[in-house]
Amino acid sequence: MHGITYICKQPKPFLRMKRLLLLAMLLLSPALVLAAEPAAAPLPKPKIPFQKQHEVRLSAGAWPTITDISQPYFINNIDRTRIYESPTYATGAFTLSYDFRFMKWFDLGLAVSYYGEFNTAYSNIDRSKLGNQAMQFISVMPVVRFTWLNRPLVRMYSSLGLGMLVKTGNSFSGLHQYNFRETEWSAQFSPFGIAVGRALFGYVEVGIGMHGTLIAGIGYRFNSQKAPKQ
Repeated sequence: MHGITYICKQPKPFLRMKRLLLLAMLLLSPALVLAAEPAAAPLPKPKIPFQKQHEVRLSAGAWPTITDISQPYFINNIDRTRIYESPTYATGAFTLSYDFRFMKWFDLGLAVSYYGEFNTAYSNIDRSKLGNQAMQFISVMPVVRFTWLNRPLVRMYSSLGLGMLVKTGNSFSGLHQYNFRETEWSAQFSPFGIAVGRALFGYVEVGIGMHGTLIAGIGYRFNSQKAPKQ
């Protein structure tokens, strides 16, 4: 008997499926290789080194608080026996300061302040003018500043100063005028201050002391050395 050979042909759908699987493996192989490799770490941003700075400020303050041990002075203070006084006109407190920024959060500086009060004394007998009265205050104090928020355009800080106050002026006691000059302690505490700007900036402070209760001013800061190029 002659042998009979049977040839089994694979169905066409099976061949198509096999080809699709091979093609998918070829396409996915580069992605699998890349996924197996560790991702490259992002490059760190270069850190700009801290630069020590000089700072000059000029401010005007309202309602300064002045320690006056010898004699209190008030607006419209009246000597009821012989004189009376006109309303007192005040200049406000003007302060010029220089600061050096040793660290990113710490400044040390020196502040010079001026404040004046002026009025006129009149006779309580015949209403005649006796003369002008004045009190002028000059304060010199070291000031430390602690920066607790530091951004490129905004800084928030607290400051404290303690120094000496020189008070000069002239006043009437009865019908007699006398001049005086006294030295006392002076202080300023500003729990909150905000400065906005870069080299040229404006600032506002709230505090108590010789510089005022509400303080506003302008300032200019510059580096002690030229910053390195990045």
